[in-house]
Amino acid sequence: MRNLSSAEHPYGYVVAGFCLVEGIAGLLRALPVGDDDEGGFAFVISSTILEVMPLPMANIEFYLKSDLSGVAMLHLLTLIPLIYDVVDKILDDSDPGLTEWLKDLALLGNIGSMAYLANNDDNNPVYFGVVGISFFGRYAADHICFLKDFGCNLAIMTNAGTLYLMTYALTAPPK
Repeated sequence: MRNLSSAEHPYGYVVAGFCLVEGIAGLLRALPVGDDDEGGFAFVISSTILEVMPLPMANIEFYLKSDLSGVAMLHLLTLIPLIYDVVDKILDDSDPGLTEWLKDLALLGNIGSMAYLANNDDNNPVYFGVVGISFFGRYAADHICFLKDFGCNLAIMTNAGTLYLMTYALTAPPK
């Protein structure tokens, strides 16, 4: 986060800051003091946001850096399913099938868009890395559930990998 400038990369900075706050909240929640359900609802909401937010924000930053900068803000539309999911969880009118389907649709759209940009940007391996990490983290976690609590850890590692590659791609010197 210290490598990203909020003036140059505001979307990357927002997602890095949110991940930092979410990580600190997760560490505090893991402390063995107090009630086990303390902050549970806020943690569910922030985890829901973190499931979807890193990839569209990385896409916006990457597209702003590329020749296709006019397409960048289109990725903000993929946050609409996230808003729907958060409101659904707040109102406790849960339809998990629909919200998961909408989140999958948004993430697949962002993965496809990132793959397109990676292909058009001289086959940028960092962008392809973000595509692979995002796809693996979202869809392979369901199939690796035989390892105890690995799905949650895989989601955390996916977000960390996406943030690392985004920061690397945005702050690395040009070729």
